[in-house]
Amino acid sequence: MAVLWLCCVQPVRPDERSIATHTPVANRLLCPTPPTPLRGAAALTLVQGSIPATVGRVASSFGVTGGGMLRGLTMAVGRDGIYTAGLLGITPATQAYLQKEHGQSERQAGLYASVLGGVTCAFFSHPFDMIKTCLQVSS
Repeated sequence: MAVLWLCCVQPVRPDERSIATHTPVANRLLCPTPPTPLRGAAALTLVQGSIPATVGRVASSFGVTGGGMLRGLTMAVGRDGIYTAGLLGITPATQAYLQKEHGQSERQAGLYASVLGGVTCAFFSHPFDMIKTCLQVSS
């Protein structure tokens, strides 16, 4: 998953190097394409100020649909759907199993089940988050 991050994110200032360029081996092996640059310093001015002002600037500059406010929405819904459904299914089932089959206390089983559920769901939902981020920062 770090592969997508290395391929999509680059600092705003052109005199800085991306993280991928600091690790030439990872850059050559993991990133077949060069990093996609951010929209530059002008993009940073879009997120300054209050939330309503930022929403207005983004909507007026990029529109509401397509490349604007809703860019990456499908991937965000996919990510959250996988994470929520997985966590609501894996954690209680694992906790019940650990309590019944291994005699663990409710607290101990809950801790182990939560860790297992969180890591498993993050593993499957993380690619959606990386794609969403790449969509949002690309031009």
